[in-house]
Amino acid sequence: MEKGIHLTMEATVSLLFAGMIFLSITTIQKGKENALDELFVLQKEHDLFKAWMRENKFSKEEMVEDIEFVFPRMEWELEINNEKILHGKKTPKATSSEFLYITKAGVKHIKLTVFR
Repeated sequence: MEKGIHLTMEATVSLLFAGMIFLSITTIQKGKENALDELFVLQKEHDLFKAWMRENKFSKEEMVEDIEFVFPRMEWELEINNEKILHGKKTPKATSSEFLYITKAGVKHIKLTVFR
């Protein structure tokens, strides 16, 4: 008898099948992490909008401070009635939320885009 490893056809197919399953599971996990990151950013954006509406203060300086507190070390763009404030640089991957706030004084259109 010769020394060495001899695999039957069934054993080879089984090993290949197990490897394909392992690779597909790791790929699915990576996709979930990206989706959860995006959801987390959208949730933070929504929470900022709710806080601004409750306070009923739409000072640019305060809004910028809030964004920098909630999204440290991240690039973002704030748009208030077509006036844009860009912090950092734009990238292809981004999440964006916007809302209209209607008061007796007028309409505020606020859009927040966070780049990842």
